Amino acid sequence: MATHPSFSHRFGAIASGIAGQGWSGNVMTMEYGAACYLGTVVTDAVLESDPPLPPRYFVDTFCLNCKLCAKTCVSKMFAEEGEEYVLLNGELHPRGKRRNIDFCNTSCFGLHSISSDLKWSTWGEHWINSWITEEPDPANRGKIHSTLQLKTVKAGDSAPRYDLIRHSTSKLISEELMDEISEERLPQDEPERSRYMMDYARKIGVIKGL
Repeated sequence: MATHPSFSHRFGAIASGIAGQGWSGNVMTMEYGAACYLGTVVTDAVLESDPPLPPRYFVDTFCLNCKLCAKTCVSKMFAEEGEEYVLLNGELHPRGKRRNIDFCNTSCFGLHSISSDLKWSTWGEHWINSWITEEPDPANRGKIHSTLQLKTVKAGDSAPRYDLIRHSTSKLISEELMDEISEERLPQDEPERSRYMMDYARKIGVIKGL
């Protein structure tokens, strides 16, 4: 079976001169800033690109004096200092250093959305209780994944969701079923953990294909 390579709308936009990379890693344009949506047509036609923006244009001109993306990220995905880089067209394009990209999914999909001072939220009343009292270790990806998967199946259909909960369920789940997904029972091997979670999701009523 033939498969196509993955394609990044963001990197395509940067490489073609349409946009530049901001501190958050999202693209920005001269006309609309970061408020833009990208669409892509993949073709073998020979097309001339727009003149590319300097790699540091948006970061140095706007982002370093703003960093609102980092200030409002309740899961603290961004490191306090430092940059990381994407190599495009032979040049390094900077963005803010990320502690763990899973934190982005956690906040932007609404699984943990309350600020550390408990005074404001980006997605209403949704949070991971254990993260309020103790900040998660960004290096412990297995633990973070387990926590997110548990939160995912318990969040129901009323919250923005992550991965497995594309459509989890709005039904009430019995305690017996919920006990099956205790953290101690989750396999450490990632493929096995995924199979375990999918089996559990089917038990609680996940709709096939969603």
